[in-house]
Amino acid sequence: MAPEAAPVLVRRELFRSLVEALRPSGAAEVEHCLRYGVPGRPLWLCSVPNLAHQFPGQTMPLAVLRLWVQGLGSEGFDPTVDRLLLVDHPKAPAGGSFGPLREPWLAPPLRSSLPLEVLIQLLGEARPGRAIQVCGITSALYAVRALTEARVSWLSLEPLWRTNPLYRQRPLEWVHRWLRQRRMALLTAQLPQG
Repeated sequence: MAPEAAPVLVRRELFRSLVEALRPSGAAEVEHCLRYGVPGRPLWLCSVPNLAHQFPGQTMPLAVLRLWVQGLGSEGFDPTVDRLLLVDHPKAPAGGSFGPLREPWLAPPLRSSLPLEVLIQLLGEARPGRAIQVCGITSALYAVRALTEARVSWLSLEPLWRTNPLYRQRPLEWVHRWLRQRRMALLTAQLPQG
């Protein structure tokens, strides 16, 4: 017999306990995110997948970010005004998943030790009423959508395929990522663009 899901109130209480437990260690990360937000605009964060090791040179190309930002235009992201804050996976390369970045529409990346949904909750509490938009291709977006007030945008996987010749040699790695993303997007009732 399959286990029943925990009641919503129990899940909310468990999440509140997790947020309180991690609040002290998350203060610097929250400050980092708020420092690069544009006043009067949504705070834009991108959950970067732990995929750099699958790319040549152990670095994802900037072309991936450029293609993602083009897609975010339909969500309201304006690269002439907004800044996208990359939230790198704790296991990302020391120099970041994308290496050195100097694009004006990018904020300095953050290597976060917090679960993404906790970081988003703390940001929302620090700036009540400010819109927060979280984009990405990782299952962390499911928890953000289920537990916080932030808006979620699923990014296309096509830029990964187009920019990584290694996926054509080992397409199952890309297919595995595609299937995981589709499942999470369906669970959040949102399909990614493209």
